[in-house]
Amino acid sequence: MVIRIGNFTIPLFRISSLIEPTKIVYEKYPDREVSQDALAALLGHKSKSGGFLYKLASLRAYGLLEGRGNVRITEIGKTLTHPAPEANVYEAAKEAILKIPLWKELYPIIGVEPPVKDFWADLSKIEGISVPESKNKEENVRKAYIGDMSYIKSLKKLGEEEKLPPEVPPKEGLERISFGDVIVQVPRDPKAIDRAKKLLDILKEEIAPKGKTKE
Repeated sequence: MVIRIGNFTIPLFRISSLIEPTKIVYEKYPDREVSQDALAALLGHKSKSGGFLYKLASLRAYGLLEGRGNVRITEIGKTLTHPAPEANVYEAAKEAILKIPLWKELYPIIGVEPPVKDFWADLSKIEGISVPESKNKEENVRKAYIGDMSYIKSLKKLGEEEKLPPEVPPKEGLERISFGDVIVQVPRDPKAIDRAKKLLDILKEEIAPKGKTKE
């Protein structure tokens, strides 16, 4: 069942589980409307059952499909399933998630990570949600929020990985040393290595926070 808290309703399905159904709709009906009966059959439902109606409501809530009778794919739905080369999938996913009114209220307060303890206190800051109700539904809301935010976090991480520069082979006579995303290349010579170490120590001192004891 959907989660209701105060004046807010949280969709039954998380956005990550709706990408594949959206993709199916887009590939079958890329530029035209589809009836709910045809959509139910397309998504593997024998009829417009409760499960299908909840799924349809979730697809609409995130802005993946639109229309009250017949429905059609949205631009957000297209971007999240078959993005154009210039499309920003992360921003499209964020836009879809923040179409959920409660998430839109919470995001400026807590970002993508709800607190482990006393999440109810953040919920109770939202107009229309009482303290008793926020305490009672805290865990269910927290799980749903994490479920949706983990999707955009995964997209952001993927985007950052794609932006990393391609690995360049070390020049002849140089030794490559990697520290996470930091790569240093030095000649295979003890004196050169000592000089590089001294330069790194100088840089460390320059960027160390003022007042902090140097190691």
